[in-house]
Amino acid sequence: MVALKKSAKGLITQGEAAREIGQSERNIRRPLKKLKSKGDRAVVYGLRGRRTKRKLDEKFKEKAIKISSGKSMPISDRRWRRNIWATVMAS
Repeated sequence: MVALKKSAKGLITQGEAAREIGQSERNIRRPLKKLKSKGDRAVVYGLRGRRTKRKLDEKFKEKAIKISSGKSMPISDRRWRRNIWATVMAS
């Protein structure tokens, strides 16, 4: 955080800030841009305190477990997940 702030103020170069943090010079630009727009909140995880949109509902999860229990997995894990998804969405 200190290196990012120094770089934003122009006290050190982006390359020097990247070396201090242990990142490449290219990977320092995104956090610097975010620091300028959001301030100190730039380094905090974006979904802090909120639920991820990727998490499945408990009812859906229970249905999938119920359907999949007792079935043997076919050749492909991906195909198995797609079949379970289709079965749960159909019921």
